[in-house]
Amino acid sequence: MTAYFKKARTCTVVVLIAVLLCSICFMPEQAEAATKYQLVKQEHSDVRVQAAGGYYWFDWDYSGDDNGLNLYYSSTKEGLGKMLAKDVSSISCALTNGSKVYYVKVESDFQKGTSTSRIYSISLSGKNRKLVKKITQRDEFGYVALVGIYNGSLYYETRLDYGSQEGKKTQLYCLNLKTGKAKRVSSDYTTLYGYSGGSDRYIYGNSIGKNGARVFDCKTNKIIRTIKDVSKVRVVDGKLIYITSNYEKDLKEICRASLSGSNQKVLLSLPYDSCIDRIGAKTVYFQQPVQSADGEWENSFHHFDIASGENLVVTADEYGGFDFE
Repeated sequence: MTAYFKKARTCTVVVLIAVLLCSICFMPEQAEAATKYQLVKQEHSDVRVQAAGGYYWFDWDYSGDDNGLNLYYSSTKEGLGKMLAKDVSSISCALTNGSKVYYVKVESDFQKGTSTSRIYSISLSGKNRKLVKKITQRDEFGYVALVGIYNGSLYYETRLDYGSQEGKKTQLYCLNLKTGKAKRVSSDYTTLYGYSGGSDRYIYGNSIGKNGARVFDCKTNKIIRTIKDVSKVRVVDGKLIYITSNYEKDLKEICRASLSGSNQKVLLSLPYDSCIDRIGAKTVYFQQPVQSADGEWENSFHHFDIASGENLVVTADEYGGFDFE
């Protein structure tokens, strides 16, 4: 073999190694981008929420002088928790794709009448914490709520304390995670009860003084549809499941639609005085008043199977309508 061919083969090997190393370096980012984010939404402490292959929860730490709410993670439902962040806001929720977690810390300055929310990201190992965005509001009770991540942008709401500032609006923002620049995409929008976002294209919410669910398209950053008289929503198996009130017929209805809100269909109609407690991952939990043989009124407990359409009557012990997922 001539010296020329030896040199050429050596160059080829070097180039192949360089290409391999570059591909390895870019693999984590590509994998992370391809993994969907899920919302860790929790109103009660010490309740584990399953998301992105793990379990997350918020719990109070009473060990120090200042009691703080911490964010924990475990790979199993009963496993020992690893603390990811201290003094976080559970109202603001968290977002995770199983390798990275976004969360919020809120501080209020009562003398200045302001609140400052800081959005952080951190790896699941508890390392590489990074300040993503600092948001200051002219209200000591203001805070930020994470909604989802779509196409490299993080969506969040700027909120005011519930009930303390009537007439003031919740605003929806889109934060470009590469540039760090945020823009307001709606001046009056808050996500609906029961909605569990993450990295879906569509967000479901409403506005102060306006009835129904407004479907927000993250691809166009516009509200594309309004569904009337909606109280609860959830995405189940690629479809939108929601509860609506039919005032003309005095009914509550369990409905299904496409993720954009089109192709709406009623799955089950119930008397208006029925109480629909929760839309689960597979089941809608509701109570319905019935009159016994002796004339007394009591509640019957039901599981409505979303896939099959079967409506099962269950006992109070079997109900589970108040459990968290």
